[in-house]
Amino acid sequence: PLAGSPAVRIVTAAITAHLVLSYPLLAITPEAALEGLLRVESRAAPLLWRIGVRSAFVAFTAAVALLVRTPERFGPLLDLVSSCTSTFTVFLLPSAFYLKLRGVRGMHPLEVAWNGLIVAFASVGAVFGTLDAIDALAKSV
Repeated sequence: PLAGSPAVRIVTAAITAHLVLSYPLLAITPEAALEGLLRVESRAAPLLWRIGVRSAFVAFTAAVALLVRTPERFGPLLDLVSSCTSTFTVFLLPSAFYLKLRGVRGMHPLEVAWNGLIVAFASVGAVFGTLDAIDALAKSV
């Protein structure tokens, strides 16, 4: 009943505008890292190189978006990204940094064991989550 209503069109337009306008904010960090890796500033025509690298980056993200445009493919891709990033930012890195900053020698053995257990279980979860997501992506293609 709501499929063609003006409210649905307005919401669709707002979401589309949000995605199009927020893309540069999210893409600038990896693009800058890629430009640094390729040493764009030290090349003969850095502006042309920068335009080329950024255009290739946009083309790559568009190709990924076209490949995963169905729900059967989007879910496994989201699982893959989440198992590779969320596990590290939520479990692995905080525990590892805590151990590094506090120093293992100055900590109670149970505290070290607890953080080690978090790192161990999170690592296993990341590996299995990544393997499962890759398997699901391979089956969806």
